Amino acid sequence: MIKVITQPTIEPVSLAEAKDHLRIYHNEEDTLIDSYVKAARQYAEKVLTWRAFIKQTIRYSLDGFPAGNLELPRPPLIEVDSVKYTKDGTETTMTADVDYTVETGFEPGYIIPANSWPSADKVTVEYKAGYGESADDVPLEFKQGLQYLIAHFYEMREPIMLNLQPYKVPYTVEALLCADRDWGVKN
Repeated sequence: MIKVITQPTIEPVSLAEAKDHLRIYHNEEDTLIDSYVKAARQYAEKVLTWRAFIKQTIRYSLDGFPAGNLELPRPPLIEVDSVKYTKDGTETTMTADVDYTVETGFEPGYIIPANSWPSADKVTVEYKAGYGESADDVPLEFKQGLQYLIAHFYEMREPIMLNLQPYKVPYTVEALLCADRDWGVKN
């Protein structure tokens, strides 16, 4: 299970950028557009890209350790804060550089056990992921894809049905946001 425990402090697309893209020059819908900005980022992170755009803290819980390296969803990985495991009701916090090392140079980032993983009933990893703390750190194709998605949310305020099937997000959004999604762990 993946849970964001510290949300980003900013959005990759600002309200001003979203309004400029939408060609809106008044302030009456700022609250609505702001909600679309946040919803677009969250949808893109969880469903379309499986990535974190702006630095956030994530808790990843598993029923036990994997057979090999522990891949961490929602790249890019910045750093691992803690690795804890529970066995027979006792929680143990592992020590970085003694029990494991962290590899941030790949996507997804992963944790490598020093020897082998201990037997565990539950594993919880807390880590930071994202491109950075500034919207300028987010790759342009993701920002552009988010702007198209925000525009889609703004212009299509109700679900669109085609032949009794819900209409998917526009191709342009998927083309920009889903291009790098083949690497692995979903959600």
